[in-house]
Amino acid sequence: MATKDSNIVNEIKVLDFLWPYSQWCIEKDEHITKAVLDKLMLAGELDISTVYENVLAYQSKGTYVKESVDGRDFSDGSDAKKVSVVFHRGRHDAPVRGITTKTGLLRVLLHDPFNDEFFFFKIPHRAYKNLGVIEIQFGHGQNQRRAQPNRGTKWWRYEVDTLEQLSA
Repeated sequence: MATKDSNIVNEIKVLDFLWPYSQWCIEKDEHITKAVLDKLMLAGELDISTVYENVLAYQSKGTYVKESVDGRDFSDGSDAKKVSVVFHRGRHDAPVRGITTKTGLLRVLLHDPFNDEFFFFKIPHRAYKNLGVIEIQFGHGQNQRRAQPNRGTKWWRYEVDTLEQLSA
């Protein structure tokens, strides 16, 4: 599914975050610049989920490679999911969808556009195997502009601190 034009600004924020971890970062390859990627993103020519998958595989330093086959994205059986916090039903959460056919670890990159923060989760298959969707909860409240992690809820136990830990 293509990114809606209204969400491109948030996709660029994710690209800005991932860029320094990419093998294509300007310090590593003089032929691709961040400015070119921004233009491609604005034009709808770049899929940030694929960028995320490539960054994970690159940061794994050969532990796994990108495969993109049914049920998984990587050779170790894991799958990459990029999600965003949304406000609905009077609360903030980040739904992780499309997991029913997954067979391994979920490597979740969560972007909170309300606070421009990133969170990382390594969710084992045993924790979600009978679910159709995971909802990573943030705080309840009336304020649509302020999300707060609700670390006392189930999915937060799988949070890791860095993208490097997520990639390992």
